[in-house]
Amino acid sequence: MNISRDQLDKVYMDRTQVILVLYWIFALVPSIYLGLSGDPMGFGMLVPNVIIGTVITILARVKRLALITPYIIMSVFILFNVFITYVSGNWDAMMATSFIAMMAMYPSFVPLAITAVSMILISLVITGGSIVSPDQLMTSGLFGFFQVSITCITLIRIINKLLIDMSLRGREVYEAQQNSNMLLEQIASAFGTLNEFYAGLENKVATTEKVTYELNRGFSEVAQGIETQTESVSGIHLLVEEPNDGIQEMARNSSVMSSLSSHTREITTQGSEQVAGMRENIHSANLMIQMFAEEMVELNQQNHHIKGILTVINDMANQTHLLALNAAIEAARAGEHGQGFAVVSAEIRKLAENSSHSAFQITEILNQVGLRIEQLTSQVQIGKVSLEKSLESAQRSEDMFELIAQNTSQVSEQAKEMAGKTISFEQMTGKILEEVTSISSVAEESSAAAEQILGGVSHQQSFVKQMTDSFKVLDQLIQEMNGLIMKQ
Repeated sequence: MNISRDQLDKVYMDRTQVILVLYWIFALVPSIYLGLSGDPMGFGMLVPNVIIGTVITILARVKRLALITPYIIMSVFILFNVFITYVSGNWDAMMATSFIAMMAMYPSFVPLAITAVSMILISLVITGGSIVSPDQLMTSGLFGFFQVSITCITLIRIINKLLIDMSLRGREVYEAQQNSNMLLEQIASAFGTLNEFYAGLENKVATTEKVTYELNRGFSEVAQGIETQTESVSGIHLLVEEPNDGIQEMARNSSVMSSLSSHTREITTQGSEQVAGMRENIHSANLMIQMFAEEMVELNQQNHHIKGILTVINDMANQTHLLALNAAIEAARAGEHGQGFAVVSAEIRKLAENSSHSAFQITEILNQVGLRIEQLTSQVQIGKVSLEKSLESAQRSEDMFELIAQNTSQVSEQAKEMAGKTISFEQMTGKILEEVTSISSVAEESSAAAEQILGGVSHQQSFVKQMTDSFKVLDQLIQEMNGLIMKQ
C-alpha cells in the first residue's frame, strides 16, 4: 500500500476510536438494560464488557500499537465469544456478526477473515456440530454470518483499492503542485537576480557616466598639473632622503629587539624548568603527606585497639577485686586457719585496684593521644589541600612560562622578519630615488598623452549617454515581467 506510515497509523487510530464508541453503545448499554430487566445474564455480561471496553480504550490511545491493534481486538473478541458460547451452550450469531462488523472498520481484511473463521470453528466445536444440518444452518444464523463475512472482506478489498488509487492521485497532484511552485519560485528567483543585476549595473552605468564627466574635467586639469608636478619632483627627492636615515635606525633597533627576545626566551625556558622541578617536589611532598595521613589513620586504629585491650584488663581487675573480696570473707569465716589466706587476698585486692587505676590512667592518656592524632590528621588534610593547590598553581605557572616562551619565539621571529623587511625597504628607497629622478622626463611625455586621453574620454562620455537611454527601455521590460509573475 503506497501510504506513509503516519497516514496508516492515523487511519487505524481513527477506526479504533469508532470501534470504541460502537462497543460501549452496543455492548455495555444492553448489558445494563438486561440486568435492570431482571435477566441474570445482563449483569453477568457487564464485567467482561467493561474489561473489553477498557482494553479497547487503552489501545485507542497508544499510537505505536496502531498496526497491531486490530489483531489484539480480534483476539479479545474471539476469547469473549468462546466464553459466551461455553457458558450459554449456544452460539450467538448476532454477537459474532457485531464483532465482524466492527472488525470491518479496519482497512486490512486479515483480522476480519481470522475472526470469521474462528467464530465458525467455535460454533462447530463448542456446540458439537449440532448446527451443521441444512435446516439448523439456516436457523442458527451461521450461513448468514458467513455471507456477512464474505461481503465485509470484499468491501474491505474494494475500499483498500480505492484508498490506494486516491493516495496515488493525491501524491501525483501534490508533486505536480510542488513542481509548479518550484518552477514559479525559480522564475521569480531568476527575475529577482535579474533585477539585482540590473540595479547594480544601472548604478555602475550612472557612476561611469559621472566618472566620465569627472575624467573629462579632470584631464583638462592634468595638463596644468603636470607642469606643477615637475617642480614638485625635486621636493620629493629631498623627502625620500630624510626617511632613509630613519630606516637604517629601525634596522639597528630590530637587531637589538631580536637579541633581547632570544635572551628572554632563554630566561623563560630556565624559569619553566625551575617551575617544573618545583612541581615535582610539591608532588613528592604531597605523596609523603598522603602516606603520613595513612600512617596516622592506622595509628588511630591501633589506639582504638589498645583501648579495647585496656577495657578487657579493667574488667579482669574488677573481677579479681571481687574474687579477692570473696576470699577475704571466706578467710574471716575460717578464723585462725584463714589468716594467711586473708593476707594474700588483701594483696590481690590491692593489686587489682592498682591495675584498674593504671588501666584508667592509660585510657585517659590514649584518649588524649587519639584526640591529638585526629587534630594532626585534620592538619595533615589541610596541608594536603594546600599542597594540591600549590601543585595546581605550579602547573599553571609552568603553562604560562611555556606560553611566554612561545610568544617570545614569535616576537624573535617577527623581529628577524622586520629586520629583513627593513633592509628590503632601504633598498627600495634607493630605487625610489632613482625613479623620482626619471619622473621629470616622463612628465613632459605625460602632458602630450593627457591631451590624447582627454579626446578619448569625450568620446566615451557620449557612448555612456547612449547606454543610459538603453537601460531605461530594459527597466520598463523588467517591470512588465515582474507584473506578470506577481499575477501568477
